[in-house]
Amino acid sequence: MEPSERQKLQNQYRSFTDAQILSMLADGPGAYVEGAYALLAEEGRRRGLEVGSAQPLETLPPQDARQGPEEFQNPAAYVQIAIINSETDRKSTEAILESAGIDFNFAGLHMNPEVGLPAGLMVEEARVEDAIRVLKDFKPSASIILW
Repeated sequence: MEPSERQKLQNQYRSFTDAQILSMLADGPGAYVEGAYALLAEEGRRRGLEVGSAQPLETLPPQDARQGPEEFQNPAAYVQIAIINSETDRKSTEAILESAGIDFNFAGLHMNPEVGLPAGLMVEEARVEDAIRVLKDFKPSASIILW
């Protein structure tokens, strides 16, 4: 797989919801071109998803039939809190949010999906205030903070 194609797929997979990732993983490696499933599985592991428990989206039980705390029953909604315009800023925000245990992803904003920047920094809606708190001292070199 070409490096540009690999980057394109990584960016695309980062923008998917956990439910979409699990559904795609349930299709198995045979449903993807060489290397694509490995990237998908890598994204699932990065998010802490149990890749072995994946099942197609249409086979998930109805929302009201699911067990467990309410915050785990609904897929997380993500909110854009910054526009990242440099690789340095991307790495910095990634390190800060990972160390705080805040789930995030980068959604590509460029018309050409092979270009990784600019990207929207997306955090779980329920953790926006936490993200703002841990990023308050972050000084972007070329990015735009949206709070």
